[in-house]
Amino acid sequence: FSSFLSSITNAMMYLRKVSEQRTTHKGQVRRYITERRVSLELGSRIYTFLQARDYGSRMRKHLHQADVAAFKILPESLLSKLRYEVHMPHLQLHPLFLHLHEVDEVGALNVCHMTVSEISLSTGQEIFRYGDVATRMYYLVEGFAQYFIGHDDSEPFPVRPGIFVSEAVLWTQWEHKGRFVGVTPCDLSTVSYEGLLKVAQQTVSGDFLHVYARLFRRRLVELCSTMEDLSDLCLDNVEVSKLAKDARRMYEMGLRKKSTVKLHTETVVTSFLRQAATGFSDGFTWMIRGGS
Repeated sequence: FSSFLSSITNAMMYLRKVSEQRTTHKGQVRRYITERRVSLELGSRIYTFLQARDYGSRMRKHLHQADVAAFKILPESLLSKLRYEVHMPHLQLHPLFLHLHEVDEVGALNVCHMTVSEISLSTGQEIFRYGDVATRMYYLVEGFAQYFIGHDDSEPFPVRPGIFVSEAVLWTQWEHKGRFVGVTPCDLSTVSYEGLLKVAQQTVSGDFLHVYARLFRRRLVELCSTMEDLSDLCLDNVEVSKLAKDARRMYEMGLRKKSTVKLHTETVVTSFLRQAATGFSDGFTWMIRGGS
């Protein structure tokens, strides 16, 4: 009984300390805004944002893997399968990763294990701004967010689960072309370029990813004649689905050719990659990531 009473007392002391810290933080914000003569309108916006962020952080629906300390001792084989089962249902909403899962399940497992990270957004929190250097693609798991093209805040694009933001970073050198902000508390996952590059180098389906990258870049050039036409939502799901199907067809054609024709210096798959690379505009050569 005494140990139970002690645990209750410790828990109450911890909650009291957390409450006191929040009260102190609010007081510091209020004092700074008053002493620095910040306008009433801006001060109200700042205070509302901080309140919403505090509420959102406490109301987050899902634990992240990093929150579970016990997972740090799991062997790599178990951890990779865990991440695969958690992330693949969401990731395969993207046509490319659906096809990858069908042609190379091990490659899909490696994508989930080596490239995916989890983050949360509170209400009003920005994930990136116009001009930020991009390093990863984002997709919403839960919540609602908005994307604003350029510096314009007047016409936001709604972002819901199933929409992938900034895919271009996986295939090109990319700077964000707008602002991405949470409207409600959001759970997101990300796919990193560096992680995907390692997967492509290690998996048997790396050529499939390579073909898709070439087709994606070519289509991006066709749709966007100037830099002002670019956005982090530049290709919709219909466009991406067609590219993924074409890439899979070319990849499988290459495999069939490769099984019957022996080439000592260059595989037929590589010739398909070179064909896909034709038609680029010189003005967009800066976008090609990773060379050929």
